Amino acid sequence: MFSKIVDDLGIYYKIGLTTDFTGKLFNEMYSWLGFTQDKLNDVVLTPSYVATLLVRLARVNKDSYVWDFATGSAGLLVAAMNEMLNDAKNSINSPDELAKKEAHIKAHQLLGLEILSSVYMLAVLNMIMMGDGSSNILNKNSLNDFDGEYGFGSLNRKFPANAFVLNPPYSAEGNGMVFVKAALEMMSSGYAVIIIQGSSGSGKAKEINKEILTKNTLIASIKMPIDLFMGKSSVQTYIYVFKVGEKDEKDEILKFIDFSNDGYTRSNRKKASNNLKDTNNAKARYDELVNLVRFGSSKLKFFSKKEYYETTIDPANGADWNKTAPIDTMPTLADFKKSVSDYLSWEVSQILKKENPRNNGVNLRIEKLEREFKESGGEFRKFRVGDIFDIQTPKKKFDANKIQFGGKYPYVARGDKNNGVRGYITENTQYLSDENTISFGQDTATMFFQKEKYFTGDKIKIFKPLNFDLNSHLALYIISVMKRGFANFAWGSSSFEVKILNEVKILLPTLGGKISFAFMQSFVEELEAYLRVTGLKDYKLTKNEKDALAKFNEFDKWGGVAREFKIVDLFDIKNSSNILSKDIIPNSGDTPYLSASRANNAVSSHISYDTKYLDVGNCVFIGGKTFVVTYQEKDFYSNDSHNLILYFKDKSKRTRLNQLFFVACVEKSLKHKYSWGDSISNAKIQSDTLKLPTKDDGEIDYEFMSDFISAVQKLVIKDVVLWADKRIIVTKEAITQI
Repeated sequence: MFSKIVDDLGIYYKIGLTTDFTGKLFNEMYSWLGFTQDKLNDVVLTPSYVATLLVRLARVNKDSYVWDFATGSAGLLVAAMNEMLNDAKNSINSPDELAKKEAHIKAHQLLGLEILSSVYMLAVLNMIMMGDGSSNILNKNSLNDFDGEYGFGSLNRKFPANAFVLNPPYSAEGNGMVFVKAALEMMSSGYAVIIIQGSSGSGKAKEINKEILTKNTLIASIKMPIDLFMGKSSVQTYIYVFKVGEKDEKDEILKFIDFSNDGYTRSNRKKASNNLKDTNNAKARYDELVNLVRFGSSKLKFFSKKEYYETTIDPANGADWNKTAPIDTMPTLADFKKSVSDYLSWEVSQILKKENPRNNGVNLRIEKLEREFKESGGEFRKFRVGDIFDIQTPKKKFDANKIQFGGKYPYVARGDKNNGVRGYITENTQYLSDENTISFGQDTATMFFQKEKYFTGDKIKIFKPLNFDLNSHLALYIISVMKRGFANFAWGSSSFEVKILNEVKILLPTLGGKISFAFMQSFVEELEAYLRVTGLKDYKLTKNEKDALAKFNEFDKWGGVAREFKIVDLFDIKNSSNILSKDIIPNSGDTPYLSASRANNAVSSHISYDTKYLDVGNCVFIGGKTFVVTYQEKDFYSNDSHNLILYFKDKSKRTRLNQLFFVACVEKSLKHKYSWGDSISNAKIQSDTLKLPTKDDGEIDYEFMSDFISAVQKLVIKDVVLWADKRIIVTKEAITQI
């Protein structure tokens, strides 16, 4: 096999090709073969462009001595060797001197250690293919079987490392920071650059980090894109850059850079010719990142001031390496309206299922409508979505970064606000999507009825009705049942492919074997009558509510008076119970079964189960891995013990309105800190804070909170109902008979 590779590919390397060949070979082999020695499944190879970034950040040049303590297929060393050889070519004019330097680089200036013998062989192959830089690729454990000396050629002589690059196995101690500690203890100067899980800088490797900074300085912390290792890992990674041999001082300025937007768009399609596309000046962004780390804010061009932030850390802390630019954690009116509208949507969905969360009563008129429907031969049947809608791709997708807002037609994106409309644009009308259709966010499952023609952004599908006319009432009913059909789909899931969407089954009313659109129309009309009577259509503000809004608007933040509180001082915090989805029978009972999904107020089903796993409601619930924050009124079951439950300590203040206020505050205060790869936990939240409105004496202003949320609720209701009032005819008879 080796001879075949050399014969077929050797010529390309002879002419100067710099491709990390076996890195690509490794990733392909790993996807279908696996390595028996990698029992923890934590071997993830670094993309070549990221490897080059690490090398540049480590300031590698022709005179560098570079090592890697978890070398994998030697991708980082290949990148380092290429950087060194290029620097030599650019700075040495004599052909003879250049040849000597190139030989010296390959034989003496690179060293890698890899414990997995099968991966080690790939590393050796990689370096040989690149021109025989394999002289010092060692099959050793870098933590306990390496003393810093050359492995071949220069025996009994220390390798004079002044550049360290690393992508460690994340199962190692401190997510791999133990490798950094080991390497830096053998270095006296230079730079070290590692790419590692973000949790290593926020507490997972706290003690190791503190020890590292007693002799080295952290000069940059870079948050990388969450999908950087798409298809192999979905954890949040960071790059940490160290100056070796200088103790970190508490007044040392550290550069924190958010590189979540690196300019690349990634996909994971098996048959795609290229799953990495430069869609936003990626090369220039990578160049700017290197310059920012080295020269500071004077090099800002593509990055915003929110993405580049300079401050200090406490070298004795060890868990403060992932800071971001200061964020205003005070919720805006829009934040409150979002939290309240999400919960009201949930309440309405419960009414649709005849479970009024306000008083558990059943709307008698709706019940009568259903009874008469069934008595006349009506029944509910399952239908394929593909039999009801033609799922279409928009005629043209318009990039939000390249369009001019302020036009005539709605621009619909995947967001969950404002009916999906991000703004209004004017483009060629031949690309308009049809009116009276449903827009569907393909990776977010957001669905909205679009009454007018509209343009769309990326990953939007058009649900065009087959053989029936769609109106707002029918759309409300159908969207409600479709949301239930898609409830188990994960965000960004491949489940949202059209062929799968077509096969989703939804439950619809039928008469004589045909869908009864008349029943759906009547049902929604009766529902709206019910909402009007129960007060969910009442949007007239009381004096206290007006005062609360005026106070908020005048000072923008609780009338200018707010105080920061430690969350643990206000709430009792516990992890939820843990019932796996495979162990439940969906829709087998009346108790909510919660997940970390944002849809349906985090309720994925209603089940019957052993009550010893029941968690008490009337609380704030946080999806541990997704940081979705919701108010849960009823007792519930949970799918994951990573989820957190917050019980306000003063039970007399656990009102519905106060809890909705808390939801907005918790989400605004903490959402910027936590993500899928760096999720919240009971341990982390112990030091977190939030801001609440206070009175002059410093005590929490519960009266303001209650009046304010009540006012916000009415503002939300007003937004929802005003557009429909002209078309809804609710007779006195309908109201009085409910």
